[in-house]
Amino acid sequence: MSDPTIESLKTFLRQIHPVEDAILTEYVSRWNIHSEPRKVLLTPAGKTERYLYFVTEGVQKSYYLNEGKEHVIAFTY
Repeated sequence: MSDPTIESLKTFLRQIHPVEDAILTEYVSRWNIHSEPRKVLLTPAGKTERYLYFVTEGVQKSYYLNEGKEHVIAFTY
């Protein structure tokens, strides 16, 4: 039985562009499941994000700071 998180990622990717199942399976095999509690800062100011996240539960907020003011770029659900 396959992991529901991995299946969700595969379904999402198939909606963007059709991909052979063998290629898609190889691609998603390189992803890691990562979980954080609420209100955790994933990338501190001044650091470069090195990961791509696929949100399966909860909300992720992307923003930047300018003169101390928060500017929201996106919410990911």
